[in-house]
Amino acid sequence: MASFKIKIITLFICASYFSTAQTITKPKVIKSEQYKSVRDWDPLKLEYTTIIGIANDSIGNSYLLKSDPRQKDKLGLLSIEIFDNNLKQLLSKNLEVPADAGHFYNIENYYTLNNTPTLFYSQFQKDKSKKVFYFLQLDNKGNFSKKGKMVEVITKEENHGNFEIIQSKNRNTFMVVVYPPIKNKGNMTASCFVFNDKIEKLKSFEVDFKNNPDNILKSEWTLSEEGIPFCLVGVKDPKLKKYQSSLFMYEDTNNPTQYDLNKKDNRVSDLMITLEDKDEITFVGNYVGMDHDLSQGAVFLKIGKSDKKVKIVKTNQFSDEVLAYFKIKPIKPLTEKGIEYQSPYWAGSTPSRNSFLVLGRFVNYFTSKSDYTNTGHSFVIMKFGPNGELLFEKIQPYGNTAYIGNEGIRPNYFIMGEELGVLHNNREKIVEKIKKGIPSEDKLGGSQVSHANSGLGKRGDINLYLQAFNSSGQSRFIQLTNHEVDQISVTNNPTWIRKDNSMVVGIIGLQSYGLMKLNF
Repeated sequence: MASFKIKIITLFICASYFSTAQTITKPKVIKSEQYKSVRDWDPLKLEYTTIIGIANDSIGNSYLLKSDPRQKDKLGLLSIEIFDNNLKQLLSKNLEVPADAGHFYNIENYYTLNNTPTLFYSQFQKDKSKKVFYFLQLDNKGNFSKKGKMVEVITKEENHGNFEIIQSKNRNTFMVVVYPPIKNKGNMTASCFVFNDKIEKLKSFEVDFKNNPDNILKSEWTLSEEGIPFCLVGVKDPKLKKYQSSLFMYEDTNNPTQYDLNKKDNRVSDLMITLEDKDEITFVGNYVGMDHDLSQGAVFLKIGKSDKKVKIVKTNQFSDEVLAYFKIKPIKPLTEKGIEYQSPYWAGSTPSRNSFLVLGRFVNYFTSKSDYTNTGHSFVIMKFGPNGELLFEKIQPYGNTAYIGNEGIRPNYFIMGEELGVLHNNREKIVEKIKKGIPSEDKLGGSQVSHANSGLGKRGDINLYLQAFNSSGQSRFIQLTNHEVDQISVTNNPTWIRKDNSMVVGIIGLQSYGLMKLNF
């Protein structure tokens, strides 16, 4: 039997949840039974049962994919647990993933695709000098309803030839990007394969970035619902000794349209799609200085599908209030300064075609010199009108971080009508200061748990809150748990909001795990 490794899965955070309800009200909370977490047999390793992800089917069942760490007499186990609409467990079974024995396989991602739980994984086969990318789908008995090979790359090294999965906002299409090994210090290249939600290949194409990897800061992909790929590339200009940003639209994969995203003192760093119709695509993102990666504000742009022209570009430097909160002297324009780690974390849109952008950290890393206050780990929320006008800009102070692994337990964002909802664990002290409008520099509260592991220890005053922002940016808090009663935190892998206005999230407790459902 092949053993497996788990990648840190963050793609769920980028999905745009949507509900037909108009306002966020206190939901009815349903919790599954709490199941005992398994700890690694090695006492020096703080590894526990890990919730890899949650998917759902068309009748409301939830499919929790988890892994248990190795025990003294056996390797780690991958298993699926299926719950009904009321979170009663229907079955639990180990998954024997089809893979070559004697080789590890990597779990690349797991989510709902066309109302079907879908697992993506890859395996490096050293004896065959190749790495293969597979998929499998599950039925309501936990059996494989569909499986197959999608892509393979020739490589002699396990850490060469990496795969990346790019989803469209509503998951109607997705793309697998392969970065083949680079030969003789040549140019960086990519092989791209676009699929629909039935895992039927729509197209494939090759990209030559015309630079070696040392000159490329990033190549960041996004995908439209129709399967049009976009790639934002940051390349070092040897003459200016600064990075330049370009966006490539691959509607014509043989002749992509290139957009220059640079100004005199700054450049666009990251973009996410928020809106798409038959005529145009709307992006939001952030911009940084020409010679550094410090975020200076937000950008809004629209691109026409037929004429391929940029129709609207607007930039908004962070407000004086936001800069002051992050201990930066308000100066206009910012040139050498900016906010560290404030990159696009989540984006979404409302029925009235407004767009939300959340800037913040994807991952928390801590050292002996780190700032352990909540200031540098907070989020900035921006709302834009249909033509890019800034409707509001708010700071969302955050008070929770991890003890094991340092990944942190991150907020989950969703849209309900015109309101933005944020499901997150936070410190009671910080929430009370937010309500009173007091800037807070309290120390982060440790959950003693990674983003998915279930080895939770003492958490102090960390509660689970639902924070709602109305159309004008005013927020209110709905407390869902009390730390004196419920020793739980929510993980980073929720399902989408469903047609019945509910969402399911993974929860972790005192060496335990389970599911929580919110019915709005």
